[in-house]
Amino acid sequence: MPHLTTMKSPMNLRTLFAPVAAATLTLNPTSGVPGITVNAHGAGYPTNQPISVKWDGAPVATGNSGSERRGFDIPFVVPAGAVPGSHTVTMCVTTSGAT
Repeated sequence: MPHLTTMKSPMNLRTLFAPVAAATLTLNPTSGVPGITVNAHGAGYPTNQPISVKWDGAPVATGNSGSERRGFDIPFVVPAGAVPGSHTVTMCVTTSGAT
């Protein structure tokens, strides 16, 4: 699963998993603190589908996969209560229930 490893300050973010075959999820920036905006870039997902971005299983943003298979961006804010340590970020197509 996409994985955000946090340290006291700054947080280290790294992607480890994409939920759909041939799909990718990239997080940018790769370090920061709670409250920072992170861009979740998805590619290879089904087109024109609602997408949910989750932080440790809790929804933090929604968007749409768009009409191009080359990719789309959904920004989200790292929750203010995020503590140092490992965190998981997932990007899910919400219509099919796939995660």
